[in-house]
Amino acid sequence: MGFYSDSVVIKGLEELDAFFSGKLPNYDKNIIINEDDSDALLFNNALTSSWRAFFYLARNDVEKLNDNTRFNQEYISERMRFTVKSYKDNEVVFLSDLMRVLYEFRFWTGAPLSFDFFSHGILTRIHDSYGVQNGPYAQFDWIRDSLSAALVQWLLNGEKFTQAKIFLMEIDARREKFLDELTKTGSEYQQQIDGALGAAQEMLDKRSREQSNVLSDQHAAAITELTDHFSKIQSDIENVKNEASVGLEYIKSAKNEINALEQRIENLKSEYNFVGLSSGFNQIKDKKEKELHDVEMNYRNLFGCIFIAPVLAVILHFVYPSVYPKDYSAIFIALPFFTIEMALIYFFRLSYLEAKSIRTQLVQIELRLSLCAFIDGYVEYRRKNETDVSKVLDCFDSLIFSPIQMNENNIPSMFDGVEAIAGLAEKVMKK
Repeated sequence: MGFYSDSVVIKGLEELDAFFSGKLPNYDKNIIINEDDSDALLFNNALTSSWRAFFYLARNDVEKLNDNTRFNQEYISERMRFTVKSYKDNEVVFLSDLMRVLYEFRFWTGAPLSFDFFSHGILTRIHDSYGVQNGPYAQFDWIRDSLSAALVQWLLNGEKFTQAKIFLMEIDARREKFLDELTKTGSEYQQQIDGALGAAQEMLDKRSREQSNVLSDQHAAAITELTDHFSKIQSDIENVKNEASVGLEYIKSAKNEINALEQRIENLKSEYNFVGLSSGFNQIKDKKEKELHDVEMNYRNLFGCIFIAPVLAVILHFVYPSVYPKDYSAIFIALPFFTIEMALIYFFRLSYLEAKSIRTQLVQIELRLSLCAFIDGYVEYRRKNETDVSKVLDCFDSLIFSPIQMNENNIPSMFDGVEAIAGLAEKVMKK
């Protein structure tokens, strides 16, 4: 954790910033420091500019501020904490320490901050006006003349710089040693390469002599190999011809299967028509079931209101007998009550009849769904037994496409076309 990352130091900085925001007159304004200003104005402007620059770094780039103020952390760590108390103890020493920290930060980073309060003239003015009277801790002239040299000297005498010098000296020694080893190793590798090249040349000469002896034998073997390869090609051509004949027969049989599949697809069209019809009835059924659920909830709620209202009236009569008047004025309470009850009963009856009508429609829709699932197999059975199916289809059409009745009294007339189908189904089941 860095110096300005400590929670105690951060708390002190925040308290001091809140204090300055109410004390310094130009805290929230853009300040231009002029060497011709009065001593008090010059001091206040330098203090405001310095603090705003420092607090911005502490709040937005604290790691960089910690890394580039090591010199002051080593020598004036206690005076770098910057609290309200340290400011009130001595404003001039406070500004001197603050400017010293900012000067070191600018020296190491070259930050493009507008630290115009570090000019030679402003530091001289502040030193002449305030530095002399506040003893050795007010170091405006030292910041102006000697702080840069002190920072360089601290860097050169630091442990890291010493290690870097030692490292560079070791690099030179190691470089000479490496070059000597590389020269020695290169000579050894060159000897090994020359020996390997000589052995390879001898091997090539030996191979050349052996190949010249067997060249004539290879010519004879090549002619024999070509003859065998030509015979093999002729055999492969015959095999391909036979395979082509077999493939032609397979194509003819596949063509017949394709024709059969085409016929099957034509038959499937009618089946999918029934599937689509069933899907339509299913959608209607879902809507009607949802509608039935809503209507049932309505008439159940109405029934609850019809039942609860008289019960509440009786309970109030026994618990609070004084609520109801004893004379003829009770009529003015009873009549509205009975009127509301009659209206509720009327709407309850309407909801019940509507629910009853929807149930009737659902029965008819389920009948049509059952017929859609049954008719396809039934028609196929009639065709296999070479029976006329036109009458069955006429009955099916008249039932499926007949209007859905809203009143259950008209439902029996819808089942006229089902008797023939039911009779035949009974005979099939007996077999």
